[in-house]
Amino acid sequence: MQRRLYLTAILIVHFAFSTMVSAQHTMSMPMNQHEICKPLSYRPSPARMLETNRMLDKINGSPVKMTGDRYWRMRQAMDGYNASHVPLVSLDHGEFSAAGCSDDPGIFMTVPVLMRSFHLPFPVVLAGLLVVFPAISFLFGMILILQTLHGTWPMVFCISGFLALAGLCWWIGDIYPLQAAAVMITIPWLLRMQQWQKMGLLHYVSFFFMGTVAGGIQLFRSHAGDAIALFVAVFLWLHPSPTRRVKVVALIVLLVGLIIPRIVLNKTITTRDSFLESKGGYYEKGSTGHGFWHAIHTGLGFVQNPYVPTVLDEVSAEKAAMIAPDVVYYSQAYENVLRQETLDIVLHHPWILIENVAVKALLTGLQILVFGNIGLFAAFRQRQPIWITIPFWLAIGYSSLFGLIVKPFPHYLLGMAAFVFLYSIISLDKYFQNEDRRIKDGQPVASDH
Repeated sequence: MQRRLYLTAILIVHFAFSTMVSAQHTMSMPMNQHEICKPLSYRPSPARMLETNRMLDKINGSPVKMTGDRYWRMRQAMDGYNASHVPLVSLDHGEFSAAGCSDDPGIFMTVPVLMRSFHLPFPVVLAGLLVVFPAISFLFGMILILQTLHGTWPMVFCISGFLALAGLCWWIGDIYPLQAAAVMITIPWLLRMQQWQKMGLLHYVSFFFMGTVAGGIQLFRSHAGDAIALFVAVFLWLHPSPTRRVKVVALIVLLVGLIIPRIVLNKTITTRDSFLESKGGYYEKGSTGHGFWHAIHTGLGFVQNPYVPTVLDEVSAEKAAMIAPDVVYYSQAYENVLRQETLDIVLHHPWILIENVAVKALLTGLQILVFGNIGLFAAFRQRQPIWITIPFWLAIGYSSLFGLIVKPFPHYLLGMAAFVFLYSIISLDKYFQNEDRRIKDGQPVASDH
């Protein structure tokens, strides 16, 4: 047991410190999008950026709920791909640049390729990716979880909870529901798997699929797949049935699936960089979107203070521009500038960090209670095996970091919500099973503690 817990700690450290790593006519944005791909000295002021984003939201032509800024950049990525046949290339005002250079690259790479490969119109591809896929994932997860439940009340709680969480995802929209969808299409499958003593080909294919989903979702939301990979790895390692050799092989299969999407992305970025270099386009070599220190610096503005007055990307960008106007947004040099600025704030004004973390932790904790509700009470009354409890709370804790680091809004915590909800369902089911067993045996109803 001690060796299992030791190896589990190694896995936790590994994941915690892994790198936060149809032809369309050209439509021009009111502002040249490539201004944000150039050094910060070219970047518009925060006031102009916000004004432009509000205007884009008003003229948003997206077939699904999506911010106007992301929708217009999606259209530019489509125009760039049609003109260059290279993914992650954007075209605007006759200039090439890196598509979505201020965002995670997944959607800007996937949508244009799917459109051209399958000759599908833009609304169909976008709706399929951001609406149909999450809906199928939720339905798939609900069916699998229902197959593991034993009582009427847990089933009622399961169906109503799935519908409520799916409704929340629909209301939030954009790419955020993909966080919960990835959880729902993997974790219920893992919990439903049987015959752990004799793992066969289906088990290994399942681990490869789960790794691929976890790695793939990373391209759309940075680190959204970490908690899934962490859950699967710890669950597998702590499970008492498979032999150690089988566990090692399964973890290798999971890791292979996890890194394949990143390999594809890196190859695509290399091709994109070569194309833009030959065309004189704007890009930062190897740029793939959100940065770690940018997120931390921005998050310090959740509780208003004179150093980071509000939680906006533009505030952090403006601060970096004041210090080093020649660095490129989200580049490594940009990250280094914000790293030093963030550390200066924390070291000289630690209460800013403490107040932000305290408020965010409170709001995140309240959301855990909302998404778990009576299921958390059942989990307290009836303990689960360690290969269930530890992976769930590790995944919940890791997923909550998005709220603790940036801001504890449901948009950022849908992955956490999915883990909390699944844990509450299986805990409630076990609680009712235990109480039914006590009643049949004529024993008084009491906690196992």
